[in-house]
Amino acid sequence: MTSIPMHRSVNRSVKTCTECKQVKLRCDSRFKYPAPCTRCSTRHLQCNVDASFRRTPARKRVEDMARELEKLKSQTTQETDPTISPSSAAELPYNSSKCLSGNPGVAVVDASGLTFDIVQLDLFILDKESVIDCFNLFAEFLYPHFPVLDPSISIASIHSSSPFLFWTIITIVLSRQMRLPHASLSDLLLVPYTALLGTKILQVPLSIDTIQALTYLIIWPLGVVRQSLDPSWLYCGIAVNSALSSGLHISRPMQNMHNLSAHLHARATTWLGCFFASTTLGMFLGISPSINGPSDLEAIEQFVRQHPIPPEFAYEVMVQHTLAKFTSILQENSKNTINFSLVKIIETELDGLKTRFPTEWTSRVEMTLLVAKLHLYAMAFLRTQTDLTSREILLKLGLSVSLRIIHLCDKGLAFESTYYPSIDISTPELRRTLPKIFGRGLALATIFLLRYFALNSQALPEERELARNHIATTHTYFRTSSNAPADEYARIARLIETLGRQQPVDIDNTKLRIDKRTGWSLVDDTIEMSKDIRNRTEHNMPTDAPILGDASPGTEDDTSDFDFSITMSGFDPLEFSLPEDIWGDSLWGCV
Repeated sequence: MTSIPMHRSVNRSVKTCTECKQVKLRCDSRFKYPAPCTRCSTRHLQCNVDASFRRTPARKRVEDMARELEKLKSQTTQETDPTISPSSAAELPYNSSKCLSGNPGVAVVDASGLTFDIVQLDLFILDKESVIDCFNLFAEFLYPHFPVLDPSISIASIHSSSPFLFWTIITIVLSRQMRLPHASLSDLLLVPYTALLGTKILQVPLSIDTIQALTYLIIWPLGVVRQSLDPSWLYCGIAVNSALSSGLHISRPMQNMHNLSAHLHARATTWLGCFFASTTLGMFLGISPSINGPSDLEAIEQFVRQHPIPPEFAYEVMVQHTLAKFTSILQENSKNTINFSLVKIIETELDGLKTRFPTEWTSRVEMTLLVAKLHLYAMAFLRTQTDLTSREILLKLGLSVSLRIIHLCDKGLAFESTYYPSIDISTPELRRTLPKIFGRGLALATIFLLRYFALNSQALPEERELARNHIATTHTYFRTSSNAPADEYARIARLIETLGRQQPVDIDNTKLRIDKRTGWSLVDDTIEMSKDIRNRTEHNMPTDAPILGDASPGTEDDTSDFDFSITMSGFDPLEFSLPEDIWGDSLWGCV
């Protein structure tokens, strides 16, 4: 029987658009053509199908970015004529004095025109004086960290036109517990507010004030008994996608948008708030920024330059902008080694922001920069296994940055107010007004010191001692910030104490169990370590046995320098049942 040869078609049909092919992601363009594929439609990318397209390797893209960086650096050394119409956002001059006069980051509360004596949400009732006090506390201590709202805050206007934003502000302030009765009031308000929240986010399209309220909930999330129940990342998706569907990422509103009458500045600050909230949270979750396309990042910088954004917040946004710009490349292939020269390129661009976006060099500004650098160093260190020289340099850089982060947190990052004297607001209460991103940064710095210095038998004795002292400072920070045995601060303090009692090991001969979540892999790996501690405890094994690996022969267990017995004396014995995953995400994820 004669066989008939099978001939394959030489010209195969193209199944992937150029955008998806570049990042090696599955594409459904062949099913949706001529409409854009799902990914391009969601990210507002130009969906093209080109059989001749060849993806640009990550190394080539890094080289292109390096050349772009050099171009930007050369531009900053030249005088810019403000009368010239720039061709790109990077060429727009940034005028910090204009931003200071337009919105210095200070809010003014207008309590006039209030026609109510009490406000009520379901069965929860709050008197007018308490409402005014909540808004004053918000304006003094929270708003400057995240100035997304208009700085002229009219309580009557927000109450009548934006009830969800009104109750969000009150809920967040009460949850910070800056006043003695706030704890009980917060507990009473939680249930009716949660019901309002669940109803409001389903009423599409979301208004600008609703999106703003969600971003504030991301920056100051409400307490949860288990961190796996924290819906912050869900709020990020809702806020970002609602902002995209409303066209907030476009410099000028489109004619068919329902919120055409919204002020351009409000649109810009809301979009910047979505970007900042989602990017910072994604960084600490080890997730690539959801807003990272070239056109999206260019729009972010354009908004910062064109609108009167407070200089401190503008700088912090641009730090996240820089990380988002490079993170997508670094994460494209998580198994590739990161060249140390690339780390220096990103570090140089981060340092250059101080010149390009000048602002007063406050402890908060420095903290934002240092946390970004620590994420960069940790990510590069975890991916640099063979270049011992680069690893050593990255360790030293990480040590210096981590020590400074802990020092800044210990000295204080909160805004001080002349309206409320310091005697009225205690240090722990001020710490609770800080955005959660600062606590997460402090946790990352502490874990870095624990793993690579305090519990590393190969570290120099003076480095180990320095790390121990700063870890003890962090432990005291979280312990004294706690006002309940089971709150997040108390749980973090106890976790640090438990980890700090472990024996030093040779860290160079151990591997991370979780290494695919950028620099935050250090924290995820710590979660797994803590699970081992729990298992050993359940089997009556000594908890000071090495958990990172086998201790080096002849290594003395000098973790006795971690004397937490004094600092932990403020905790009463546990009178509640710990969650099953107390050593897992529900505990450590709270940072």
